[in-house]
Amino acid sequence: MADSSNLVAVNSAKGSAQDPEKARALLDTTLEQAGFWQCLLQRYESWQKEHPQLGRSDFKVLIIPNFMVYVGQPGWERIVTNPDLVRHLVARLREQGFEHVSVGAAENSAKQMSAQFTVETVARHVFGQDTNFELCDLGDSGDAEPVELLTAETTLVLLTLAELTKRQQTNPRVYGRARVLQRYTEHGEQRVQVAVPLLWRHRVSRSFREADFRISFAKLKSHNNDYFTLTLKNIFGCLPEWNKTQKYHQQREWSDVCAALNYTYPCHFAIIDGIQATDGWDGYKQAHPIDPEVILAGRDPLSVDAHCYTMGGVDWRASRLLSKLNQAFNEGNDPRFQLVGNAADQSLDALVAPRRWDCITPKQVWGNDTAEEFLLATALFSAPMYDQVNWKIFRLTWFKGIVMPVLAGILKRLAPDDPTEFDFHRERLEDPAYTDLTDRRRKTIVVLVTTVLALALYTHLFAPVAGSSAWLPNLLARALSSTGDAAQPLGVGLSAHVLGGLIAGVALPWLAIWLFIKDHRVFRYGLGWGRPKPGLLLVGLATGLVAVAGVAAWCFSWIGPHDVGWGTWDYLWLGLLFQALGVVCTEFLLRGFLLFSLAQRLGYGAIWVVLLPTVMLYPQAGWAGAVVALVGGAVLGFVALRAKSVWYGAIAHFLFVAMADVVFLLQ
Repeated sequence: MADSSNLVAVNSAKGSAQDPEKARALLDTTLEQAGFWQCLLQRYESWQKEHPQLGRSDFKVLIIPNFMVYVGQPGWERIVTNPDLVRHLVARLREQGFEHVSVGAAENSAKQMSAQFTVETVARHVFGQDTNFELCDLGDSGDAEPVELLTAETTLVLLTLAELTKRQQTNPRVYGRARVLQRYTEHGEQRVQVAVPLLWRHRVSRSFREADFRISFAKLKSHNNDYFTLTLKNIFGCLPEWNKTQKYHQQREWSDVCAALNYTYPCHFAIIDGIQATDGWDGYKQAHPIDPEVILAGRDPLSVDAHCYTMGGVDWRASRLLSKLNQAFNEGNDPRFQLVGNAADQSLDALVAPRRWDCITPKQVWGNDTAEEFLLATALFSAPMYDQVNWKIFRLTWFKGIVMPVLAGILKRLAPDDPTEFDFHRERLEDPAYTDLTDRRRKTIVVLVTTVLALALYTHLFAPVAGSSAWLPNLLARALSSTGDAAQPLGVGLSAHVLGGLIAGVALPWLAIWLFIKDHRVFRYGLGWGRPKPGLLLVGLATGLVAVAGVAAWCFSWIGPHDVGWGTWDYLWLGLLFQALGVVCTEFLLRGFLLFSLAQRLGYGAIWVVLLPTVMLYPQAGWAGAVVALVGGAVLGFVALRAKSVWYGAIAHFLFVAMADVVFLLQ
């Protein structure tokens, strides 16, 4: 049943994304329907009973907007809480006599890019120089102090009824929230089993703790940690450590620490600014323009967030943060609330039609949670953000100022301009360059002819496969024979993996691209980073399979002398280098140039076409090798299209060939 005392207001107004007056009116209407002023006055009256000598001007109101993701990137207005709405809310509070209004936030991991990334600097660029509120730094650079936080986790304690009553009186903060699970009588004495919250000692800002009325003013954004980042996740930004990735994601679980802060110091009101929003994998920090033109508000942040999840088509119980807090606050029972407003029954898809809200998937959440445990993976995911930073505002140290902008520049050129460029589930061929049917056929023929020529050149001139003459390897081997027995495989590796790969696998396709196809964007051929999630999953799976296959091959002697040609440990490093070059060239030719070009017409069906030349490259391996090539080629092709990149498949491919070399030498 709906709880009429717990209202969640959802209102939408067309045109509010372009008209600030409409946006302010929408906020006023939503706050009124959600009972904001009644909630504020009830809290004030309760506070005044404890402070009868004080008035409204002494009542501390803390607004917590989402604005510390600002780094001066294009479209930053879409990823921060609307500053005009924050100023408007402060003005309305002051009209009611509440003069002690402040806006708070803490530094985050963006500070690793620049020591100047402070709350004061960011707030000045988001809200402007002249503000109608006091700014509070809630981090370690502000007034953070050690406290004991109640976590959403519990421990079981057996007590007598008298002991429980005494502890509730002496320690109401902890035992006041204890849940009685079982009552029984033992030796004529009443006993209880209670679930008591565990404590976590950490630092929390005094301004945050001592605020008499906390308002979480979140932005409607997707987040790969938990589907969305809304009013409860917004409080994560109030944790004091600036290096949040390391301290709260890697050393602890972010959902645990965020739940502890929300559980110990809950917000008294929740607002979600959805006038302008951003969705997709990295929607929490990079703008993907979308305008739901909606505002949600209510006195229970859990209820507000749960309904917003439902609007986005996501079961809120899948959220680790919401599930933990629901267990802590409601003992696992679903929150009860009553919906009001003109968009109470609308979904996000309906509000943004004809476009659809790009939801985060459970696999993406799992993959991000797994990858963030590794500092290197986190750094790679964050690297593209360096190119978004306005360095006129945030100056870097000399090392980061030289290395990271160069890396970011490379990543930017490898990344697609349009994130939906290779989404084969959507309507294909949106690029005007591919709308002409005759032009598409001509380019397809060019790609097929180029691939056939490249394979012929590779197999007959450079690589000694299928009994071909392979005159260049033999010529180099004879020329280097005076240096010893290791010279012949060295010459074969040099010619086949370097010359053959670079000329047939790279130079020839790029010549065709330059002269005939005339589409020089490298992400068109899978050379961008693409979507890291499916790619990293493949690399992780390949690492495990390589370990298992390597042990099995070593135990059963599956790999014979004919499978590798480096001969001794002295030349292993050089052999692996040649293997890596050969793998990269092969992956680009087959699953970059050929696969991505054919996918423009065939979608995922292009994978099966590419399997034919994949098998042709390994005729000497027999039927077993053909099966491995078929299965491996299909998997690598599928992941290349899903990840929109050939790099992850190249890494997985190299791991297998490197395993074969190492196992042979061990034998």
